[in-house]
Amino acid sequence: MPATHRYLLVIPPSPQVSAAVVAMREQLHARIGGFGGRNLMPHITLFFSDAVDGLEVDLVSAIAHVAERSSGFDLSFSGITHFPDQRTIYIDPVEKEAIASLREELAQAARTIPGFNQVFVSRIIRT
Repeated sequence: MPATHRYLLVIPPSPQVSAAVVAMREQLHARIGGFGGRNLMPHITLFFSDAVDGLEVDLVSAIAHVAERSSGFDLSFSGITHFPDQRTIYIDPVEKEAIASLREELAQAARTIPGFNQVFVSRIIRT
């Protein structure tokens, strides 16, 4: 069976927002103890996929193609929230439509690569 890797495409927030997220995580840790994701880089997940080894060049090319066609947008946040199961907290972006559009373009581009037939888009930013 060929080796697989998990590919994760994220948007990092500004250093100021990242610092605030890290501080909130530390406060939460002091109150409830350890939790999953505590030490992860603050980010907004656009998509992830498990795919066979060797697709990195094709994936980077597809991402670059979408990025070249896309216009930038400002990114701001309305706060921190959590999924209904209360197992994951996340940054709540204001620009949900812009992120959703970019996310879908990137996922469609990745789906055209053989071996990337299952691309999971993040539920964090759905409206």
